[in-house]
Amino acid sequence: PEHERLSADAIIERAKKIGKHGAALENSEIKDYLVERVKGREAVVLFMSNGSFDGVPAEFVRQVKAGQ
Repeated sequence: PEHERLSADAIIERAKKIGKHGAALENSEIKDYLVERVKGREAVVLFMSNGSFDGVPAEFVRQVKAGQ
């Protein structure tokens, strides 16, 4: 049922309430958004999907490592 489904918006709102940032993005937006956010920082990045990321997590890691 709808009320039992995971809600990205609800998770983001809960994160904001404790002073954290969250975003729900499309595959085409994820990598560039995250690479910019984690530059020079210690970060935890969680990828969650009910489908394919089309290689986005691996490419994200590659770009972050290349920028260090």
